[in-house]
Amino acid sequence: MTFSEQGVTRREIKCKTFKKSSPPESSEILMASLVQCRPPLCKLKSICSDRMPRPDEVKSKCAHGWVWVIVSLLTLCLVLQFVDLPTRGHLLSAARIETRRISYFLGKSWRETTGISHPNYIYPGLVPPYVSNSTCEHSTPADTRSEKSRFASQSTTIGADFDICLALSIGDDGGQPRDKSLPYQLVYSRLFAAMKEEIYATRTHKGKSKAKEVQVLVGVDYGSIVCKMVRDFVNELEIGLPGVKAQCRSFDQLTDGTKCGKLISGSTHRFVPQISPHFNRMASWKSQRLVDLDCSRPEEDAPPIPESKWQPTIVTGFSSNHMAVGLLMLRSLGKAAKEGAVELGTGVSVVVWAMEVFKPEHQKILDCVIDELNTEYNVKAEVRLFDFSAHPQWMRLNQSLGYFGGTGEYAWKGIMVHTVLRERGIALWADAGDRFEDTVSLVETLNTLKSTGFVSRKSHGTIWTRTHPLHLKFFRANLPGIWDLENCEAAIVGFTLKKYKEIARPWYECALIRQCIAPDGSDRSNHRQDQAALSVLSILSRSPCEGAHQHFGHHMDDNPVDSDPVVTLGVYTTHCYVDPLRLSLEQGTHLDHGREGPYIWH
Repeated sequence: MTFSEQGVTRREIKCKTFKKSSPPESSEILMASLVQCRPPLCKLKSICSDRMPRPDEVKSKCAHGWVWVIVSLLTLCLVLQFVDLPTRGHLLSAARIETRRISYFLGKSWRETTGISHPNYIYPGLVPPYVSNSTCEHSTPADTRSEKSRFASQSTTIGADFDICLALSIGDDGGQPRDKSLPYQLVYSRLFAAMKEEIYATRTHKGKSKAKEVQVLVGVDYGSIVCKMVRDFVNELEIGLPGVKAQCRSFDQLTDGTKCGKLISGSTHRFVPQISPHFNRMASWKSQRLVDLDCSRPEEDAPPIPESKWQPTIVTGFSSNHMAVGLLMLRSLGKAAKEGAVELGTGVSVVVWAMEVFKPEHQKILDCVIDELNTEYNVKAEVRLFDFSAHPQWMRLNQSLGYFGGTGEYAWKGIMVHTVLRERGIALWADAGDRFEDTVSLVETLNTLKSTGFVSRKSHGTIWTRTHPLHLKFFRANLPGIWDLENCEAAIVGFTLKKYKEIARPWYECALIRQCIAPDGSDRSNHRQDQAALSVLSILSRSPCEGAHQHFGHHMDDNPVDSDPVVTLGVYTTHCYVDPLRLSLEQGTHLDHGREGPYIWH
């Protein structure tokens, strides 16, 4: 639509003078009135350019930015002529990150000038399904199956074009919060779960040949994210249940006379109606399964653990390439817990997730440190083996499946924390490369966590530099000023059941959905998986990323093994091995794939 069609002319575009007070004097800044200037912001700049002179400091920033771009490109081209191929790959990756950072700062200057960036913007809070269940009593209390036939058939599937159809309506394709729009989390946890059950039931149906394909149709009003989720869903099923063929179509792509054996749809008074009139006209079905979308389920609510029964628990996890630094983190925890026994009161526990079956010699060292924690440092410690086989293949380690070279999209972190949180009531995640540098770092972080229900701290970068646009769209978080907000740090993050529905549960659910934690098109230069999700959820839930003590060290795995003062910082002396620990790792188990040998980082 042109400006003239909107009844807006160049002369009618008004640019107002806004005053902002800053004692002892006030300054005037020129910016566009977003109320008066209705045209798109991309055209607002050119229209108001003659009335909106940029401040000298903004011009200076832009000039410096362009010099930075030119010098960086010339340097990169020069260096690429004299380095080997592996190094070129690292440089190009760094260049992509730097380019995005430059574009952010140039864009930020414009957003500040026009007033698009609002530092005092109050975010509306989380959108459903994490708000109250005020409409629950009006909806279907549980999943129901209706046998109301829409076409004659002697069998559920005979004469049907598709064995199973799923009809769902999102409501809109925007990234803004909408009360009636269906959250993508519910699409996965409710509707896809019901579809999976029906697929298994169809394959095991009496007289159904297991060799025959199961035909599935997903009809949706807006499919930009849903159809990608369907693709991922089928890929997950193919591993244990081959022969499932799914099609994802928008409602206007449906052909008249489409026949479904079983129709799955949502039952809701809270969100938009799930079966559109168009789908109702085009399709018919033998039987229908209604899935409740309004009422929360027991597994989605915080477990009823009294606060007096909460057990403060540190959660961590590592594979062989992080075992050496992971053991140092555990030893620092033991020292801090022993010296702070009085302040901690009931003590502290630790759950270590083993992310692979360790070599016997490595397992022996880990068992020894765990025994020390239990017997000498009054830390209740245990080791659990994380079952990657129970989760989608893209989540597994050391496979060339993910966008980040087989790191499992770091989705396992949210699952590990969530599992322990539901058992203990309070869980504090610490990366293997973290370090409790002193007793205060442990005691004050846990005390803050008990009080607020959530702790983390600010990290480098902003939402713009480390969050993919489709991730914001998934959470409907494309809100004013959000691009300029700082990221949270996922290397240290803690929850209690006080913040379960606001942030802990959504973080866990995002980890299960690939299009949430690692959407198509995301890579290391524009997205940081678990960290991005944590940052967005902290903003939406109004839970600031703070509370982790400044002496809680992180990224200690960036230091080489021979940096002895760094290696032994804050740890107790162990009789299990001699510092620095040098583990013999197979080639390819750490980041530097060109070498092999004793490394404590990857």
